[in-house]
Formats: sequence, structure tokens, C-alpha cells
Amino acid sequence: MKKDRISREGVNVRLPEGMREIIQQRAKENQRSMNAEIVYHLNRAFIEMKKADAAA
Repeated sequence: MKKDRISREGVNVRLPEGMREIIQQRAKENQRSMNAEIVYHLNRAFIEMKKADAAA
């Protein structure tokens, strides 16, 4: 049986100096890949933006 795959898109991002190391360290602390760490924080940021928009 073929498993359904989640569609994902790739994107290249230029990070400010030192940010890669911060992401790498946080990912290690949280036992996530760097990609998962970035996605986690993006999701949190968008949730907060949505809350702020709703409150305005």
C-alpha cells in the first residue's frame, strides 16, 4: 500500500551571520532537525501575528 506524502516546498534563505549556529544549537537542545526548529518558530510567529491581528 502506497503511503500518502505530505507536499512540501523548499526555499533558500540567507541568514544573518551567527543565526545558523543559534538555530543549530536550539535544534539540538530541542531534539529537532534544523528544518523542524525553523518551521516550529515560523509557526509560532504566525500564530502570534494572527492573535495580534484579531485583537486590533
